Amino acid sequence: MVVITQEGNLSAPLTTGLFHDLSFWVSLTVPGRGKLIEDIKKNGGTVSQAERHATYLLVDDRKPPLPDQLHDPKRFGLLRYGN
Repeated sequence: MVVITQEGNLSAPLTTGLFHDLSFWVSLTVPGRGKLIEDIKKNGGTVSQAERHATYLLVDDRKPPLPDQLHDPKRFGLLRYGN
């Protein structure tokens, strides 16, 4: 059993959750992705839609990589740089 105690300003809200103030990005190739996202949120974490906004990236290194156009959008003209 875990007991949470708070010292100091007792009028401040008690923040709970294992992943409080942490953000995660979960790759589409991760098995059980839906359940994992649900568990992250239940434990106070947030799930980011973009890798660059996440504190932690969760990937499955045993899965083959996604098609190149998802890894190199500039090569396929999906992103414009500059003007």
